[in-house]
Order: sequence, then structure tokens, then C-alpha cells
Amino acid sequence: MTMRANFQLWMWMVVTVGLASAFVNYWVRDHGNPLLIPTGIAFAASAVVALARLMIAVRNRPKAAVASHLGGFVQYDSMKVSDALVEECTPDWKQPLSSVKTDASGVFELPSKGAGAVHNLRVTWSKTSSTRLRVQIIPDAPPLVVELPAVSVWNRRQA
Repeated sequence: MTMRANFQLWMWMVVTVGLASAFVNYWVRDHGNPLLIPTGIAFAASAVVALARLMIAVRNRPKAAVASHLGGFVQYDSMKVSDALVEECTPDWKQPLSSVKTDASGVFELPSKGAGAVHNLRVTWSKTSSTRLRVQIIPDAPPLVVELPAVSVWNRRQA
């Protein structure tokens, strides 16, 4: 997620929570109805939950990349990764069209495809770290470098 998108999401949350608390403050001051305090808190909480869901959706969307061909190498924390599964998937990410594992030096090569088309790649390493990429083939582009995201012990998927 870009810094600008991150800033916009946080500003949306601050404005929403601020408006909710201002509404509750105004209503209680003028009308003396204490039942609106829980309503305002629930409204603010729902805004925070909606923002969290939006941030997760934005974070999990596939990254865009360009490459000269469907080959390159996979790395994790600046180390080359062997035995990572690289799959070209259908546009809905449900079925793999072709797959290959990286070699001992982290290099992979999927079957050659034509230039210009966008290919959906999913890279998984021992079921703990994965990423998705939408790769466009451009003849003059550099080779593809896939950086796997860091995974903490709290968000590992169960095998």
C-alpha cells in the first residue's frame, strides 16, 4: 500500500470517529439523552472495523510487475529461496495453469508466453509465506525478482 493511500485511510478513520463523537457530544449537551453515547461509540467502532477490513483488502491485493519473460528468482529477506512454488493462475486465482519450483539458487522459469499479456503469478514458500503478482511481459524489462513478505509467528497459515 502506498504512503498516500495509507494516509487517506487514516484520515478517513479520524474524520469518521471525529464526526461521530461530535454528534454524540452535541446531542447529549442539547437533549440530555444518554442512550446516544453507546450508539455513537458503536458507530465509531464500526467505522474502525470497516477501515481495518479495507486496509486488509488493500494489503492483500496483487502487486503489479513487469518482466521480459515469466522467469526470474525468488528471494526472502535478501536470501535466494529454493523449493518455492511458482504458479501461473487463472484471472480469479482459483486454478493454476502451470507451475514450477525454484532451484537451489532460487531461479524459476515458466513456459514462454507472448508479450503484452498480463499473467497472474502466485509464489508460495513452504506454506508460510506467499505473494501474488500481476506480471506484464515487456521485451526490454529486467528479469522478474519476487520478494516474499516477512511472516511473523502470529500470522502463519496452518499447514
